[in-house]
Amino acid sequence: MKARLLLIALAAIGLAGLARAESVAVDFQLDPITGLSTDGSSPAGTVGHWITPNTFYGSSKAIHHGEDQSTSYRENSFGSERLAAGAVGDQPFGNFSRGVEQVAAGFPSAHVTIEPEHLRAESSRQQNADLAETYLDWQRAFTLDPNSSITLSGLMTFESSLPLAPAVHYSTWPNSLDSIANTAYLSLRDSSNASWGNGISIIGNILNQDPRDWQSPFLGRTAGPDDFAYSTDPQGHLSLTIFNRSNVSMFGSFEILFLSSVTEVPGIPEPSTWLAMLVGLAVLTWRYKPALRSSVLRSMMRETSP
Repeated sequence: MKARLLLIALAAIGLAGLARAESVAVDFQLDPITGLSTDGSSPAGTVGHWITPNTFYGSSKAIHHGEDQSTSYRENSFGSERLAAGAVGDQPFGNFSRGVEQVAAGFPSAHVTIEPEHLRAESSRQQNADLAETYLDWQRAFTLDPNSSITLSGLMTFESSLPLAPAVHYSTWPNSLDSIANTAYLSLRDSSNASWGNGISIIGNILNQDPRDWQSPFLGRTAGPDDFAYSTDPQGHLSLTIFNRSNVSMFGSFEILFLSSVTEVPGIPEPSTWLAMLVGLAVLTWRYKPALRSSVLRSMMRETSP
């Protein structure tokens, strides 16, 4: 009997290693977009200008399940429309930072940073049952001169204690809405760990309406086979180009979905649950708590999937 109890204790000690800190950080460094001016004109060397400010919204969330069966839920949401001009900024992407910090040992945390030409999102947790995630949606519209093009490009990097396998996805969606003639989606993201899909989606839109006035008439633009071009490389550099192949100015927009999360891995119980099963003092079956998701983000990720 003593030997059996000793084996159980040793097993519990070994399984305790499963509850280790896990963290994921995603980082995107934008290449300067010199082809679009910010002053409402198109000076020499440019092909158009931004016509809307940086627009972004997002959320950082952390959920902790305590040993006493309590649950701590913390979330910080934000939107650029409620921020001062200094946070919105002139150059992509803005100048703002928001998160939910680790309030005590063992608690998860999540944080997003928006800077000129730089985005970073970080999520971390100390135990498998917890959840930490952050997302950002940035977008901005522009005018593009006739027979010209504009490119959004940059370097995407991942820092993770988890094994990630980011993959490139590209697709187009002609006439997704009456106000949009064509849309291209370019993503570099990982979805192998039951998460939202850590990474980035770059979206390019050819607009069929003035984005500053959604009551304005449609412009009769139609999708073409050569509206977009993209490139990627093994180092994480991505680029998406929008072409105006007409003889008149065109409305367009870029959008970025930026995601970082660590969520519960189904099928891996916490060490305390393992021990309870070993000694027969707990439930006969083990159920994991479903991770909370944002329905908005779920629909976005479905739309950006090939």
